Amino acid sequence: MVEVTNASSAKTLVLNRWGNVVVTLGMNEGWDGTVNGVEAKDGVYFYKYEVEDNFGEVFTGHGHFTLIRSN
Repeated sequence: MVEVTNASSAKTLVLNRWGNVVVTLGMNEGWDGTVNGVEAKDGVYFYKYEVEDNFGEVFTGHGHFTLIRSN
């Protein structure tokens, strides 16, 4: 988790293992684990983010996480 202060904009992409974007999130949005209203499958997902601060400097990053559903 990245904490950002003084951001003017932020965008996060969540991608599946094939590199397809499953959701695009704006600033202050979180992912509920669904894709088009349907629960996403368990597995590894990747994220890429871009944050612009109030001074116009852009920060980018990426990583991965595992989505696990319990019954």
